[in-house]
Amino acid sequence: MQTENNSNPVSLKKATIINATSKYATVILGLLFSAVLSRLLSPEDYGIVAVVTVFTNFFSLFADMGIGTAVIQNKRLSDDDENRIFTFTLYVGIALFVLFSMFSILLVKIYENTVYYVVGPLLGISLALTTFNMVPNARLMKSKKFLLVAIRTILSAVLGYIAAVVIAFLGGKYYAIIFQSIITALITFLWNWKSTNLRFQFCSVINSVKKIWGFSSYQFGFNFVNYFSRNLDNLLTGYFFGDKMLGYYDKAYKLMRYPVDNLTNVITPSIQPILSDHQDDSRYVLEKYNKMAKFLAIIAVYVGCVCFFASKEIILLYFGRQWEGAVLSFHYLSISLVFQIVGGLSGSIYQCVNKTRQMFWSGIIGSLITVASIMVGIWFGSIEMLSLCYAIGFILNFAKSQWFLGHFCFNESVFKLTAIYIPDVVILAAMSVVLYFVPTLDNLLLSLLLKAGIGLGIYFIMLLLTKEYKTIVSVLPEKLQKKLPRWMRG
Repeated sequence: MQTENNSNPVSLKKATIINATSKYATVILGLLFSAVLSRLLSPEDYGIVAVVTVFTNFFSLFADMGIGTAVIQNKRLSDDDENRIFTFTLYVGIALFVLFSMFSILLVKIYENTVYYVVGPLLGISLALTTFNMVPNARLMKSKKFLLVAIRTILSAVLGYIAAVVIAFLGGKYYAIIFQSIITALITFLWNWKSTNLRFQFCSVINSVKKIWGFSSYQFGFNFVNYFSRNLDNLLTGYFFGDKMLGYYDKAYKLMRYPVDNLTNVITPSIQPILSDHQDDSRYVLEKYNKMAKFLAIIAVYVGCVCFFASKEIILLYFGRQWEGAVLSFHYLSISLVFQIVGGLSGSIYQCVNKTRQMFWSGIIGSLITVASIMVGIWFGSIEMLSLCYAIGFILNFAKSQWFLGHFCFNESVFKLTAIYIPDVVILAAMSVVLYFVPTLDNLLLSLLLKAGIGLGIYFIMLLLTKEYKTIVSVLPEKLQKKLPRWMRG
């Protein structure tokens, strides 16, 4: 495996471009096929699957257990070690399938619907296949086969969606969504397994698993704690404020997460496979981290500012006027966008420098901050105040994360680590001052275009004045950079 890594060098920029292409292609495909499926299936069909999905997401924590990231990180694993770890995941996947199938009996009693006798085990198959895929996918990422993974991701998504549309058209109802999940997971696993030549070994797997357990156990602990802290707001909002207010809050939160999922999460899959090769060179990792964080910060400043000042236009245009109750929640949550987009890099950095123990403790403290902010927001008695307090919690978590990264990963002070963002704060302040005085028009589309356009003009002016445009230019392909004026390349 080591020789393969060295013989196939891939830059972080190239890997990110490949991942971005795959990510955005699947997003577009998802929107197109979802539009078709939404016309063929009823809300009840989606609701049946959604109930089970809540629980499969929880069981997925045990399907992952940090094994994939541990395999990528550990460069001393032999082929036999990886085969035995793969064998271990087969055992885990089968066990999860059996447990989830048994759990479906409880779902039938809770929701008084016998469809879960069948739906539960079927989604359990998808859960098992996802577990089986951990090591094959990790070996491909470890070998930096990003293009192969991207092609596989797009192809498996297309075939899964086509199958779902056919089943829905034939009257298969909620089975269309279920088999979409199964077929996508099956194609992904078979493709990865065939590409990596991993083998089942009927022997003791304990010694091989022990080699990664120190790393993966803290990764699993972090994921476990993070899962509950990230879902507590929905649970408590529904309990204290009711389903309607939960609906408003959930819409606002998911829309706020959209830039995070489609900016930060495009970069993070590439970080560990590339930078783990330099896990003992903290200066090199710091240099790459600063470049990624700066680029994300510059983009996030514009996105976050427009979302904050045009929250009414965005919500009403995207969801309709019946969702006006979500406007203020989205408005306040947008305050944290910049911090979430930049802060989302930290997990991959902990992984690539072998600091998952510190990541776990950072996650524990972060969860306490998150829970406290949620409880304070609920105490104030409205989803708007909950959103504001939650946003403040994200900002405090960013500060905590920067301290942990500086102290444990880079041996840098938090002030030096965050000083690179001063120009971004200046740009954000300039945009905020101007957009504060821009009125909201009755025509929502014109109002959004006006605010986005004026904001973009101020943004470009400030990029030139602060010379922050150089950060954006630096990530462009070299051929495109050469076509730019010399003063922009300087």
